[in-house]
Amino acid sequence: MCNRRLSFRLLLIWPLLLASPIAATAPALAQVGCLSQSETAAAVRAGEVKPYEEAVPRDLRGPGGFLGVRLCRDNGILVYVVSVLTGSGRVTHTAVDARSGRVVGQR
Repeated sequence: MCNRRLSFRLLLIWPLLLASPIAATAPALAQVGCLSQSETAAAVRAGEVKPYEEAVPRDLRGPGGFLGVRLCRDNGILVYVVSVLTGSGRVTHTAVDARSGRVVGQR
């Protein structure tokens, strides 16, 4: 049940990510619970989340189409939202639990 609720709430974030380039969405993402860079660094230092390099699967971090990553709070759970440009030119967004490294949603 919790995973369904999380997945549903993550789906609410995706249109904001798809609407414009990552840099232009920063103010909109902040409104839906994404942390700033300094807040993300503080969460890592405090041990609330794993560092991005440890939490996000290596295949999502490839240099070819990597667009960006944000740490967002969704229903009390911190997730890394990773944006990648596929070889076909499509942008995908994957949500990864920032504590366990488990993929919890993709669009």
